[in-house]
Amino acid sequence: MQTLSPALTGHFAEVNTALALCWRLDRLDGVSLGFTQHDRALTLGGLIYRPAPGFDVSAIERTATAAVDNLDLSGAFSSDALTSDDLALGRYDDARLTIFRVNWADLSMGTQYIASGIIGRVSQRDHAFQAELRGLKHRLQERACEDYTPDCRAKLGDKRCRVDLSAFTHRLDLEAQTGSATFTLADNVHLDGYFNFGTLRYMAGPLVGLDAVIVSHTGASITLTQAPTAELTFPLEVRLIAGCDRRLETCISRFDNALNYRGEPHIPGIDSLLNYPGLA
Repeated sequence: MQTLSPALTGHFAEVNTALALCWRLDRLDGVSLGFTQHDRALTLGGLIYRPAPGFDVSAIERTATAAVDNLDLSGAFSSDALTSDDLALGRYDDARLTIFRVNWADLSMGTQYIASGIIGRVSQRDHAFQAELRGLKHRLQERACEDYTPDCRAKLGDKRCRVDLSAFTHRLDLEAQTGSATFTLADNVHLDGYFNFGTLRYMAGPLVGLDAVIVSHTGASITLTQAPTAELTFPLEVRLIAGCDRRLETCISRFDNALNYRGEPHIPGIDSLLNYPGLA
C-alpha cells in the first residue's frame, strides 16, 4: 500500500483539485519520455512531461487474484517524441510504463502511483495507436523454474554467465546489402561462425540504437534473423558482439568460461532413460 504525503492527501479532500495524470516511458535503449494530460509541460525528477491531449488511459482493473491487471493506453501521434516509425521499428517493445497523478499547481506534494508495467502488444491504425500494458501479475503466468538441458541456459554476458563482453565486442562497417537480411562486413578478420547467434547494433542511420540477432556468419558475410525495417545507406557503422551457441565446447574454446556453464551436458538423455538390459 502506497503512502501519500499529508499535503496531497489533504488536496484530494478539497472541493476543487488541480490533479493531472502523467505517464513515464522508459525504453530498453535508455531513452525516457514523459507525457501528461495537463495543458502545459511539467518537470518532475529532471524529466519534462509534455502535454499529450490525445492520449487516453482505459479503466484500470485490479483484483486480489493472480489474474492479469488490464490497462490500455491509446492516443494520436500528436507528439514529435512519439512517432509511428519508432513504434514500427520496435523502439517501444518491452518498454516500462509508469502512470501516476500529481497536483500540477504544487508538484512538491509528491505523486499518487496508479499503475506500472511492461508495454505488450502495440497496434496502429491511421494516425493513432493502442498499446497493452502488462502488469507484474503477467509474470505469474510464465514458467518459474528451468528444465535440465545439455545447452547453457544463461545469456552471454549476463550475471550468471559473467563473461566480460568488452573483449568480444567489435566496431565494424557494413559495406553492402547483398540480400534482404544479408550484409557484407568491411575489414572482417574473424573466423567463420564467430558471430553466429551474436548481436548487431546499428550505430548510425535510421535504425540507430536497435539490435538485431545474427543467424549466420561466413567469411565477410553475415545474415540477420530478419530484414531491416528501414532503407540503409552504406558504409554503415555497427557494433557486433560475438555469438554463443550455448554448447560446452564453445564455452571452453571461445570464452574459457566452463566454470559458469549453466547446462547439464553430461546427464543421460531420453534414449538412456528408456534403455534396459538386453535391448538391441
